[in-house]
Parts: sequence; C-alpha cells; structure tokens
Amino acid sequence: MYRKSYILLGFILFTYQQNSSAQTPVKDDGLIKINLLQLNDVYEIAALDNGAVGGMARVATIRKRLMQENPNTYTILSGDFLFPSAIGTMYYEGKAIKGRQMTEAMNSAGVDLVTFGNHEFDLKENELIERINQSSFDWIGSNVWHNAQTGKQAFTKIDKFNLNPIPQTRVLVFKDTDNTELKIGVFSITINTTQIPYVIYDDYINSAKDAINTLRSQCDFIIGVTHLSIDDDILLAKAFPEVKLLIGGHEHVHSFTAVGNTFIAKADANARTVYVHELLYDKRTKDLKIKSDLVSLDKSIVEDDQTLQVVNKWIGIADKSLKDQGFDPKEILANVSEPYDGRESEIRFRSTNLTRLIGKAISAATPGIDGSFYNSGGIRLDDELTGTITQYDVIRTLPYGGKIMIAEMKGSIIKKAIETSYEHKGNGCFLQIDNIDKNSKGEWTINKKKLKDEKVYKIAVNDYLVSGLQQYLEFLNDKNPDILKISSPDVSDSFRYDLRKAIINYIRLGGR
Repeated sequence: MYRKSYILLGFILFTYQQNSSAQTPVKDDGLIKINLLQLNDVYEIAALDNGAVGGMARVATIRKRLMQENPNTYTILSGDFLFPSAIGTMYYEGKAIKGRQMTEAMNSAGVDLVTFGNHEFDLKENELIERINQSSFDWIGSNVWHNAQTGKQAFTKIDKFNLNPIPQTRVLVFKDTDNTELKIGVFSITINTTQIPYVIYDDYINSAKDAINTLRSQCDFIIGVTHLSIDDDILLAKAFPEVKLLIGGHEHVHSFTAVGNTFIAKADANARTVYVHELLYDKRTKDLKIKSDLVSLDKSIVEDDQTLQVVNKWIGIADKSLKDQGFDPKEILANVSEPYDGRESEIRFRSTNLTRLIGKAISAATPGIDGSFYNSGGIRLDDELTGTITQYDVIRTLPYGGKIMIAEMKGSIIKKAIETSYEHKGNGCFLQIDNIDKNSKGEWTINKKKLKDEKVYKIAVNDYLVSGLQQYLEFLNDKNPDILKISSPDVSDSFRYDLRKAIINYIRLGGR
C-alpha cells in the first residue's frame, strides 16, 4: 500500500518537474546564426552539360539541406531569370511562355526574394506583370519604377487578392530557439542598360542612400541585393561602408570581392554554383561574422523530386515543340575543352570563339559568297557553353533562329554598316563578321583584298539584319539603292531556312 503511494507520488513529482522545465523559457544568449542562399543570372530551369551541372532541382535540394541544419535559411536570386531562354520563346496554351517556366520552378524550389535584372525588362510590360503575379516569392526594387499610364509608380504584385506595391526596402526578421531576434535591412539596385518606355531608373547612389537612410533605424545591419557590373558594385561598397554584404549578379562568373569591410559575392550563371553565406550576429556587441562558401551544383547533388517534376513538365513541352520544328534537342554535337563565350558583356563589344563559330557556319551554309556578318543582338545566350554541346545549346544560343539571306551590296555599304556598328559597341547592332577584316594599313578587306566602295559583293546575313528594323543600321533594307538584291533561300535549302540548323550541321561535321 505505502510502496504504491510512494511510486505514485514520485511519478507525479517527476511529471511536474518535466512540465515545469518545459515551460521555463530558454535564456536568450544574444547570438543568432542565419544562412543566406544566393543564386543569380539563372536562365535555364534544367541541368546543363548533359545533366552534369546546375538546374533548379539541385537548388531546391541545397535549400532543403540548409533548412534542416538551420530553419533560419533564406534564398535570394539577384536578377536575370525570366529571360532569355529557348523555352521562353515558345508558345503554350496559346500564349508566349516568356518566363512562366521559371516562375513555376522557382516557386517549387522555395526562392524567397528576387530583384529585377536587366533581362526582366526584355519582356513586354503585360508579360512581366503577369510573371510577377504568378510568383510566390517576394520582390524588391529600390531604383526601378513602373512608368504606367498614371505616371511613375512602383511595380505591383497581387497577393491574396490584394494589389501591393513592390517595396523599395525590406526588413527580414529571424528568431532562433532561444528567441534571439535579428532584423536585416535589404535594398536593391538594378543596372539601367535596358532602356524601354515602361521602366524608369533612378540614380544608383541616390537610391541606395535613400534606402539605407530608411533602413538604418529599423534593423540590426544592412545588406544589398544588386544586379550591377562589378565596378558599380565596388563604387556602391565604397560609398556605403556600413553595408555588410552585396549579393550581386550580372557578370555570370563567380567572384568574391572585399571592399573594406563590405563583401561582394557573385555566383556562376545558371546555378552552376551558388553562394551560401553563414551570418553569425552578436546582439550584445553588434559584431557580425560572415562565412561565405561557393558550392558547385554538380552530380554529387541529387535533384529534388518535387522541383524536378516541374522542370520535366516544361522540358517535355519544349521538346515536343522543337521536334515539331525538326530539331532533336538532346543530340550531342561535340565535347569542348574550353568555354564558348556568348556573354553579352563580350559579344556586344568584340568577337569571341562562339561568334566566330556562328560566322563560319553562316559562310559554310552559303557557298559562293564573299563574306558574312550578323548582329550580336540575335545571340540571346548571355552565358558560356561548356563541356557537352547539344542541339538545345545551339537553340538557346539563338532562340529566334531566322533565315540566312544573301545580300548583294556595294562595298561602301558594307564599310558603313561595320563602322556604324563599331561606333555603337554594347548595342545589339554590333556586327560579327567573317572573311572581312582590316589589313596592316587599317583598310577594310574581303578575301584578303582591299574593299572597293563601288564593287558589289555577295554577303550572307541573317534576315533580321536586312529588315531595316535594327537600331542604327536601318539603312540595311531592300529600298537602299546601294543594296542591289536580297535573296531568300530556296525551299529545299533547310540549312539556310533556319540559322540554327546551319550551325548544328556545321558543328556536327567538325566545324569549330
């Protein structure tokens, strides 16, 4: 009887002690650790190099691993993701896809926050607004504005039936298990290279200054999410040394730069790599330690099943569309040991191994010509081709394709076109040329012979270039008396009917 009572009493006391312990709050130690997962310039939802690297499904895997280690994990994409891509140029359910595949993949992967890159504004106004509203992630824009019918205003996003302006600043709030609370202020700056009527850009420095002044009293410290050239990022870091970290994009090649106590990080394009920033903050001393690791998303990272299903859905849509056009997107054409450079920062200023390959392919598809040229703006890759090159790689390099035309024109027009394009380096009008060069005297030559102003030459060009629509080169059209003839390819000439097929055939036959 007494023994049973002691046992019962002991059990009650033990249970009471356990409940009391559970209700006792853990003391706040003032320390909190968070992870910021960074990616930038992601145009392709699927893994590249025959599945070897990148892909949004691998991003999802990394994010889930980090979340398991630390629930205070936040994923940021610092611009350029809605365009360009080959899938984006196709149609589905009667509408241009234009980034819909990317928003769905990013929603599935768990991206938390994005800023605008210059390529977001390659979309039409209504297309961009539609993608913003389809996204489950947040947006931020400190220096970009919507030039709407009612004037300058913030871009908006529909959340739960409410139309909310995209904010210029955000405050991210984190708590750990002992209730240490951290507030991080965030601003963003976007490069102003894409000048279109529906977008207004404010000055980088003034916008950052206003945002930082707004955030200073609201948070423990400030970071920036930027889509700028590295030179502009450095200027920003020098102007605002209190900013601890700039999560950047635009260059496509990973870099990590220290400017005083500010770090500037950029990962490789298309999620070939991501940055994981581990931030440890001491609320008592206000000391911040940042540990940044560049992580390669290679075959060692298993693709997340849920996101992979979304990716495969869109790859299936794209494959069907391309096969209907006579392509075999998965065909391996070559394995290359050096990257083929299609980055806009290069091809709109000079020739690269990729632009030269395209020029040679155009010339090879049109025997009997004197030379060839095409506008760099037709290349929409803004990336490097590495490792295994497939038909799909060619398609994503030139997603709009186009015909190869033969224009019979005077040497004076050839010279004017090339020199005009060189005066506007950085623009899509910049011409890539084949078999046309300058000699040691600085004279233009074709077939190593001096270009003569009144002589008529046969030049292979892409159809858009002689449409009269290319900015600064509008004089290249069939109304110009110095262009005697512009001929279309024969119906039987499939390689000239689609520039991409000409390149595919050229590479397949060993051309480099």
